Amino acid sequence: ENVEVLSTYFYVGTVLTLLICVLLGKEIFQSRLFYYLAIPVLVVRTFPRVAFTCWGGFRYYFGLLSVWAFTRFLKSERIEYIFFGGVCAGIAASISIEIGVCSMVSGIFTLWAMIRKRGPNLKLSFMALGAGFLAAVLPVIVFLYMNSALAQYFEAIGAVVLGWGQMNAMQGVPCLPHEFIMVMLNPGQEHFKHITPAYLYIFLGYYFYRF
Repeated sequence: ENVEVLSTYFYVGTVLTLLICVLLGKEIFQSRLFYYLAIPVLVVRTFPRVAFTCWGGFRYYFGLLSVWAFTRFLKSERIEYIFFGGVCAGIAASISIEIGVCSMVSGIFTLWAMIRKRGPNLKLSFMALGAGFLAAVLPVIVFLYMNSALAQYFEAIGAVVLGWGQMNAMQGVPCLPHEFIMVMLNPGQEHFKHITPAYLYIFLGYYFYRF
């Protein structure tokens, strides 16, 4: 019975992740043709039952939802979007610390992009981002503290962060900056496939810079 509940959690999280990816693509892709072609590829890649557990349930959903909110903030400059993005980043961090960190970095880069556009009050925007994040994280911290589980929670975070780095080092995955760059420039290297998302990040960074 518990396994079925866990399976449902991952499955529903995958479906929601798929839906938010579609909405996010609508905000980002300027070419409707590319957008329509990307949707079936996304469905095939994420929806099969044999792969959905790899997507981690709701953690990617809330992480991508924060990116969607930041994208909407770039277009509308409405402060409630940056606050909502902070809330989603806080929820993502409560589920999976690395997703929350990446979401907050996305929010910070969004505000950096707004500096170039001379957008809304940046101080107020940073405060809204931080307030949204804390609004989601503080209740979790209080709950864990009241149940004497806060120390164990931080121990688990430390184990995940340190274990991830140690696992990559054992597998030979580049961790240092110069190793990372060398693998990026060498498609014949066995770990090149682990680095290819960096090209996507560079492309998106340039896109938002030019936005």
